[in-house]
Amino acid sequence: LSAFTYGQTDQNTTPNFEIRYNTNVRLPKLKSAFPRHVKVFGLFIQATKQVPDNKLIHAADIAADFLDNDRDGKPDNPTINDELWKNRSAIVMGYNELELEKLHDQFGELFDNYALQGLFATETLPSGGPHNPASPKFDASIEEILHIITSIGYARVYPEVFGEKKGSELTNAMDKARGGHFRTVPGKYPSGAWYSYDDKTCDYECQATEYIYWALTSLMNGQNFKMRE
Repeated sequence: LSAFTYGQTDQNTTPNFEIRYNTNVRLPKLKSAFPRHVKVFGLFIQATKQVPDNKLIHAADIAADFLDNDRDGKPDNPTINDELWKNRSAIVMGYNELELEKLHDQFGELFDNYALQGLFATETLPSGGPHNPASPKFDASIEEILHIITSIGYARVYPEVFGEKKGSELTNAMDKARGGHFRTVPGKYPSGAWYSYDDKTCDYECQATEYIYWALTSLMNGQNFKMRE
């Protein structure tokens, strides 16, 4: 087993994509739930025993793409990386939705002590779109990992630009795209709306998180595959 302490690393250490076991220093009270992790700068990818190694490593690689897009071994935006580290941000991977739900029920409020984003092994698809343009399936690790980076990192460091509250540059653009300012999902969007995310469980801040995801991944050609045609 690999030894691992805060004194041996920090949020700027170049990722080595090594899976470490039983050394959950970021989420110590959830150590039994997520005994395996890969550290990617200031973001940890934590996993249950049921998550296949290749999917855990793939999620870490996606996180590195977002945090170090030129892959020079350094975070592209150190301030964002520091914010993720400060908030003990982590992707928590379970085999499927049921496993994560059971863990949430078991550990309750402990989940609220950290900045966490769930990801299922069953939706982490290294051979899915957009990596494989011919695939009818989508690799959801792209979406879920980007969500925590924008909502915990960019929204907090640059609230006037990327904040998820009304009045930021991001939400002003979103309101225009939705055809108006809606705190909740409307029964019907205006005819001119071109962003019409319709999940009624997604509040205004959630809508902003989804909006920047769709906008950014579209610009990165990340929605150009068979499933999206």
